[in-house]
Amino acid sequence: VAWRTGSGRVALIAGTPCAKGEEVFNNYGAKSNEELLLGFGFVLDPNPHDEFKVKLSAPPGTLQLVHYIKKDRLVPESLIEAVQVLTGGGQHDPPTCAEGEMARIKALAAIKRSLQGRITKLETARKLFWTSKNYDLKARKAAQSPCASSSDSPGDSVASPKDSPGLRRLRMARIYREGQITLLSLSLSHTQKLLSTHAQRLSR
Repeated sequence: VAWRTGSGRVALIAGTPCAKGEEVFNNYGAKSNEELLLGFGFVLDPNPHDEFKVKLSAPPGTLQLVHYIKKDRLVPESLIEAVQVLTGGGQHDPPTCAEGEMARIKALAAIKRSLQGRITKLETARKLFWTSKNYDLKARKAAQSPCASSSDSPGDSVASPKDSPGLRRLRMARIYREGQITLLSLSLSHTQKLLSTHAQRLSR
């Protein structure tokens, strides 16, 4: 479906012929759960296009500051290179020399520490919220909503059309946070593998 706007109207143009009265569908596109949640009010579980945004602190214009961790790019090369510069490694040629390996190990170690810190914060927030009386109270209030059904339960992981709006929001937030933790954990594991690889090269 293609979008066209003009003259105060919005038109959705089908890419293939369809019969009158036939049901058509619009694709939201490859969006992360963060974008889906903030822009459309729902998340996908699982979402193959989920991502985690990493923003570095550096003077504007000196480095690429924003990087995205994705399932098919768990440790972006651009992120490693930027952190290598920030940690004083600079650029070494050829990259297989001892200085280059040390600089890369230093950068990967910094990324590893950052990932561990982010995971710890997310897991701590999850434990405080989902296992506290605060969550029980929110769930009870959501279940008491006029739109709530008798099947509402804080333990269900997938929202259903019968969920109360409040409980549905809680579930969407949980799926989003769980996805972030999973993505960062995969990135941390891959970072550790890269560290081991470069350490082996350095020891040869």
